[in-house]
Amino acid sequence: MEPDFEDLRSDAFAASGYYPNRSPCPVGCKFCYERSLPEFYPKLKVARVRPRTPEQFDFYTSKLDEYRASAIPISPVVLEPTGMVTYTSNSDFFAQGLTLDQLDRIVEANTKTGTSPYVSTMGKGFDFATAKFLQEKHPDAFRVRLSLLTYNDEIKRTLIPKWEDSSDMRKITSILRDANIYLLHFNVEQTLADLRVVDELANPDSKPRVGVAVVHHTRKHSPQVQKYGNDGLADFEALIRHLMSGAEAFENINEITFQHPAEGFTFRFRNFLRETLAPYHLGESDLVLCSKGAFTVMRDLVVRNGATVRPVSDGLGGSTTFTTTLCTDDFVRDLGEILAEPRDVPFRRVLVPAPVWWVSNQTCLNGGTIDDLRNTFPTVEIVPVDVPLDILESRLTVREAYDYYNVDLAKTRDLPHDVVAQCLAPNESLTETGFVRRLSDDGVSYDELLV
Repeated sequence: MEPDFEDLRSDAFAASGYYPNRSPCPVGCKFCYERSLPEFYPKLKVARVRPRTPEQFDFYTSKLDEYRASAIPISPVVLEPTGMVTYTSNSDFFAQGLTLDQLDRIVEANTKTGTSPYVSTMGKGFDFATAKFLQEKHPDAFRVRLSLLTYNDEIKRTLIPKWEDSSDMRKITSILRDANIYLLHFNVEQTLADLRVVDELANPDSKPRVGVAVVHHTRKHSPQVQKYGNDGLADFEALIRHLMSGAEAFENINEITFQHPAEGFTFRFRNFLRETLAPYHLGESDLVLCSKGAFTVMRDLVVRNGATVRPVSDGLGGSTTFTTTLCTDDFVRDLGEILAEPRDVPFRRVLVPAPVWWVSNQTCLNGGTIDDLRNTFPTVEIVPVDVPLDILESRLTVREAYDYYNVDLAKTRDLPHDVVAQCLAPNESLTETGFVRRLSDDGVSYDELLV
């Protein structure tokens, strides 16, 4: 008899300690762009993973017991032998079609293995009784990434189909341990109102961490979603300045972090990026390509020794400025235009961010490879520069976001070095990248000049 494909799949995931998420996510959030990905990336397909039958679920959990394995929710993105990219939706844990008993068995596997993976939910299908049962029975293993978005139900109903109200979300906020709470920034007033509710309701003995992001959108999103995104982008700096002022203290929130501004991440890791690029000894014949979010800081603070920095745009046509949404075709398009421009010193070397080709460490989201880029432009050397994934997935603190907003990149870039040099002490000198190099009995130190 032919082996059951689903059983083979369950065996493989159980052996690895993973629980494969349902795909596509059935919640259907209006701001999500996972379902539209095949329209932007023709060589990508969204995996179709149906809920398991009771028999299939029993087989999976029996394998968890056999392997003594955890059950960490996972949404793999893999390269198929055909060259297609299969994208598994990062779907809501409580929209998997699981009964309370089945949810309990999943969390039980994590209790037995001493793991505490965070499960993600928008709150659809996640009621207070379920939260209370799982949190009390598995106090050390049940951890939730609660995507509240907002407590404003009027806004939330425009984003999540058939959303009723946030009464259960308010009660759930008060009992979760070490929760990661995720808010969307629509405007300063709404975000501050949501933070105040979290602070009021949070478990003081196990304070939550709160992450705040803007509503990123593509050209496929509705005018309403795009307006939410543009409004949030417009006054995000005002939110950061308010929080940094100390005008409000959120004593029951462990920390507040941000997924925006994208430029702030490059600013935060600018010294790491300088060190990464230093061995290449960049000059006039070098071109550095990066995402739109990294461009201004890379140009004004990181690469300041004759090389050219240019941004590459993805094909989503909205507010996304990330490295991981770029694909080979984007580099082919933009690099072709750049190389066609007249120059006294032609480009001989092109540095590109290696994380663009993150799928199975081989391709971009559209199945293109770096060799495709090299074959298109054989007259230049294409050099991938690695940027660790933990940098791309990091968050900004209030202080880090504030520091970025307080720097005038243009004035820093144009700071006249000859004027600054006149102000230096005898033991100080100015480097070509704008650092003050200081000699002392303790050795050499460097101070960055920022305006």
